Formats: sequence, C-alpha cells, structure tokens
Amino acid sequence: MQIQLNLHNAENVRDMGGYQNRFGRTIRSKKLIRSADLSQLSTEDQEFLYQYGVRKIIDFRSKEEREAKPDATPCGITNYFLPVFDTSASPQGLMTQLQQNKTADEIMIDLYRNFITSPQAHATYRIYLDMLLKNEQPDQSILFHCTAGKDRTGFAAALFLLLMDVEKETIFEDYLQTNKHLTASLSQMKEQVKELTLPDAIIKELPVFFEAKSEYLAASFEQMEKTYGSTERFLSEALQVTPAEKNELQLIYLV
Repeated sequence: MQIQLNLHNAENVRDMGGYQNRFGRTIRSKKLIRSADLSQLSTEDQEFLYQYGVRKIIDFRSKEEREAKPDATPCGITNYFLPVFDTSASPQGLMTQLQQNKTADEIMIDLYRNFITSPQAHATYRIYLDMLLKNEQPDQSILFHCTAGKDRTGFAAALFLLLMDVEKETIFEDYLQTNKHLTASLSQMKEQVKELTLPDAIIKELPVFFEAKSEYLAASFEQMEKTYGSTERFLSEALQVTPAEKNELQLIYLV
C-alpha cells in the first residue's frame, strides 16, 4: 500500500511506491512522490524531502498560481515549471466558471476530458514522462504537484500507474485517497468562503473543487476510449510512448 509522508506544512504528500501491478510486481518506494501545494514548507519539511531522496520537483500549476504561491524549493533540489494548462485550475480559478451557469461537477468533468483533448496537456505530460525515464539514479526521486495535488497531479499519477500495468481499480483507489488528505485545505477554504460576497448557490458548490470523485477520473478514461479507442492508443498516439519506453520505465520503477 502507498506510503503517506507526514510533512508539517504540506498536504496530500504520498510516495507512489508499494502498489502491485497485475503481474505481481511492486512499484519501488522513494522514486516518485505526489503532493499538493509546496509554498509553505517548513525548514524541517525541506530537509525531510531532501533526505528522502527528492532531487527534482515538477510544478504542474499555471503561471498565475505559481507566482501567487511560489514553491519553497529545498536547497539541492531543482524545480521544473510544467503548466498543464495556461489558465488556473486551482479551486479559486475554477470558481469563476461557476458564474457561467455551470455546476462544479460539470466544470470538473470538462477539466478531466481536457487532459485527453488538450495538445498542451499532451506536451506537458510527455515532458513529465521523459523526466521519469531519466530518474534512473538509485535513492533519488521526483516529486510532482499542483495546487491540491488532486486533478493535474491525480491524472499524472494515473498515467504512471497505467504504464506500470496497475489494475484500473487500484488507480481509482489511489486517486480517491486524496479525500483523506486535504482536510486542512478544505477547512481553510470553508472559512474563506464565509467572507465572500457571492450567491449562496455558488458558495454551496465550492467544496466540490476539493473533492476527488470517481466520475471525474472516469471522464478521462471515457474520453480516451472515445477519441483514441483505448488507453493503450492514447499512451502511444497522444503521448508517443513506445513499447521500449514502457519497458524502460518498468525497469526503473518496478521490482
């Protein structure tokens, strides 16, 4: 089972190691880590990540999000800016779409479909996979994150698990784990909402942006099938993953 990393000032920080694939092989720990916002890392948090082996951080947020809350990048770790979308996909950014007569669920489903249809998302996730392919050094790991560590990060985690031949049921279980690890952010957001002068109908929708729902990730898989015919063809055609690269990734990340 996946390892939860308990940092003082960061949520939803999880080692992707520990999962078994359909052939009984296990994902190595201390190779790939997912996280939410890293702007408030304490000195102890930064030291912990370095000692844990993190040497690269991938930031999937937009320029707007990154400038508002820059990562507290520990010394000795390189930070890479890889925006999945040009516009903000933070809860605050998504909130503006609620004023266009859409529900939060509709907005989130559209977002997850865009992972499959957006050329920029394809380009970003391809660079992410290229970085995973170069993560061969023992005892070194890559951390990837967005704002809540749920959507752009959740899809990146799903891609990785697909390439590791992990069962879809386990991929969804990993995705839904976020709901256990964003309690502080959700509480903070609820307090901030009380101060907003927005219609009650919109305020009621806002907590949805902090939820991981199976139908959101399912929308990505359904769009893969609709557009490409299968998850395998999405990986090979949209992300240009070759059989040799998949084998190489499994050599790096599986035992």
